[in-house]
Amino acid sequence: MRRLLGGLAIVALGLGLAACGGDDDGTVAAPDSSSTTAASSGSSSEHENTVSVTASGFAFKPTTATAKAGEVYFEIKNDDSTNHTFTIDGTDVDIHVSGGTTGEKETDLKAGSYEWHCTIHSTMKGTLTVS
Repeated sequence: MRRLLGGLAIVALGLGLAACGGDDDGTVAAPDSSSTTAASSGSSSEHENTVSVTASGFAFKPTTATAKAGEVYFEIKNDDSTNHTFTIDGTDVDIHVSGGTTGEKETDLKAGSYEWHCTIHSTMKGTLTVS
């Protein structure tokens, strides 16, 4: 009887873990577009005007980027185990990215120079030039 109960417990645990696994393809659904925090497993190739930045070793890489004026899609990958933000001064871009995840945001930007930074780690900075 003890062996039977142990076997049933293992089967139940396996079914419970399978139910928590998410989509079969491993993707995570992004929240609604009003949110500035998103988990992303998609490719930025579907966005024509993309800025991709990685937070790694408590630094942004690259530290400079360029984009065309208009709708700009930001894809921020966090390779660190700690949380970071990608905040662009004077805009609505404020992406909170948990350790090991990717955040995204699309916004309309006019031509100009924009500074970005991590609000948690003040030494993490960069510059975006929009033309």
